[in-house]
Amino acid sequence: MENRSPSNWATPKRIAIVHCHYEPGGVTQVVQNHVDCLPTQCEIALVSGPRVSGLSNSTRDRTQAVHLPSLEYDSQQSDDWMSIPPAQRGQRLAQQIAERLRSLRWTRQDSVIHWHNHSLGKNAAASYAISHLAAAGWQLLLQIHDFAEDQRPANYQHLIDQLGATSNADVDRELYPIHPNIRYAALTAGDSASLCEFGIPQQRIHTIPNSVRLPNPNPIGRDTAMRKISSAFNVPQASRWILYPVRGIRRKNVGEFLLVCQLLHRRRELSNTNDSRPPIGALTLRPDTPIEAASYDRWHRLAKQHVTNVVFDAGHHPDISFNDNLAASHCVLSTSVAEGFGMAFLEPWLAGRRVVARDLPGVTADFRQQGVQLHNLYSAVWIPGETSWVTQKEETWAKQRRTAWATVPAKMQPHLEEKSTTPLTRFDFARLTPDDQTAVITRVATDDAFAAEVISLNTMILNAIECDGDETIVEANRQTISSTYNASTQQHQLHRAYQVSNAPLETTGTNARMIDIIDRSHPFYPCRTEILPN
Repeated sequence: MENRSPSNWATPKRIAIVHCHYEPGGVTQVVQNHVDCLPTQCEIALVSGPRVSGLSNSTRDRTQAVHLPSLEYDSQQSDDWMSIPPAQRGQRLAQQIAERLRSLRWTRQDSVIHWHNHSLGKNAAASYAISHLAAAGWQLLLQIHDFAEDQRPANYQHLIDQLGATSNADVDRELYPIHPNIRYAALTAGDSASLCEFGIPQQRIHTIPNSVRLPNPNPIGRDTAMRKISSAFNVPQASRWILYPVRGIRRKNVGEFLLVCQLLHRRRELSNTNDSRPPIGALTLRPDTPIEAASYDRWHRLAKQHVTNVVFDAGHHPDISFNDNLAASHCVLSTSVAEGFGMAFLEPWLAGRRVVARDLPGVTADFRQQGVQLHNLYSAVWIPGETSWVTQKEETWAKQRRTAWATVPAKMQPHLEEKSTTPLTRFDFARLTPDDQTAVITRVATDDAFAAEVISLNTMILNAIECDGDETIVEANRQTISSTYNASTQQHQLHRAYQVSNAPLETTGTNARMIDIIDRSHPFYPCRTEILPN
């Protein structure tokens, strides 16, 4: 394709939003939010592989559908297609996209291609297609939700294999091209800073946080919702419904959610407290993929044995909606160790519900800067132990990290120094392997003295969950989030990102490898890379 760069490219009249699929999930919801907030005079095409079951009827009515099988995940492709070298697949994909857009009477001058998660490693031809489209004069905005470098060794190795890379520079060059027709977007200021550190000119990087909204802005009252919950799940109507409204994939750190709920129950049990408002944990959604489902099912089996005050699959009951669960909740508890944006830190406040969560500074720093008051975040769930035990667990953590990346050539693995600042008498539960997490939960259930010690170390977290909270803060956060993370603000952010940048293309990086940049800001936790048999 020839190099043609429009000289005076203005706000696009037509937006082609590209992703491998539009199945239910975070990226699909972001895309639908973008569709909702774009001006009605914009034509929008949703370009993807054939899987689109996550799209709402309103999104389908507002957009044109372009289905290209070559956009599907490599793991879903035919052997014949995958036998073609990825550079050639990318060229064909670029030609297919350009031809379909031209068939809609779109031109390079009045269109922008907004491509989501091109660099995740699910479709290795995507980066080649992007380079061809940019060289042909199409304007592109590459929005990154998740990085292959972010503790996803299987994705990264797939890219190495497909790109024929012999160094990280080979991967970086293909995944993060610098071209006059390419701009980048990230969900957080931290990820934008990572792109800048790598060498993308700062003027070509946009931070576009998600807009935050509830499916029903006026949920039913807590008492009414708890009556429905009580009937559906056979729990006391007076329960404190501690909600974790997520799909229970590995990075959500389900074992920690079980432990915290278990500690709430054990604290009452050991102190002989009147159980008039028993704490009941509720995890809403089961994962779809075999790898994630195997992990989830293991935690479900463990809970049946040792954490009886947790309800699994609370979002799958036919009589209970998302808003029913949220309205019934005493608070939302998130134990996740990694988030692209962190919707769980914001969304509950719109329904008047507090959030208690593991702090993820790369995510929460943006929220705090916007004025969201997040007083009930914690940095660790501490497990006591002798110095020898803590030292052993540090060594196990380091070994797990090395094992997770062992399939990647040694010279291409992240080079993070493995220096610990862990106190010598305690260890963060999230940094334990899932097997060790299981052992802790089992011991808390059977060893009263150990349970009391764990409770003592984590009293502040348990108190934050059980307290009734400050309604003034709840209302202040609701107003801040409503005014900051709304459709109007996102429309303005998209408008700016879709403008052509005349900024110079000189890079500002320090020749750092993207894998090291991301590894510093996205820590390793063993639960993220565990693989169990199906």
